[in-house]
Amino acid sequence: MKIFDSINHKKYTGAGNEKILENLLYIADYVRKQGSKVIWIRTPVIPAATAFEENIISIGDFISKNILDVTSRWELCAFNNLCRDKYRRLNKEWIFKGTNLMKKSEMESLLNAAKKTGAGEIASWSGATEIEG
Repeated sequence: MKIFDSINHKKYTGAGNEKILENLLYIADYVRKQGSKVIWIRTPVIPAATAFEENIISIGDFISKNILDVTSRWELCAFNNLCRDKYRRLNKEWIFKGTNLMKKSEMESLLNAAKKTGAGEIASWSGATEIEG
């Protein structure tokens, strides 16, 4: 789950997120019938796109209200800019090519926002961060 707001989701991905949410609810129903807790939500945290407290809280609220019973983990994935060279080799423009890694303090702040939601108990973050100093 990248961006909870469908208009912003379309801005960055080219499509709304309605089908994604619908499919996630369908999968959750299937998993419930199996009696397991196996869904793992990953949220890419991208500066100026997804790295907003409001977005994280909206995703956390959705998880807690709809799929928490079958979700074992919600991972906030720190932005990774290592694919810049891939885009360059493919001669493709990448809107995030000048974007730096997230700071550890920024990831901790977003994790704190996630922990304010009903899904906070399963939230964590991962990935490389910029060295602060």
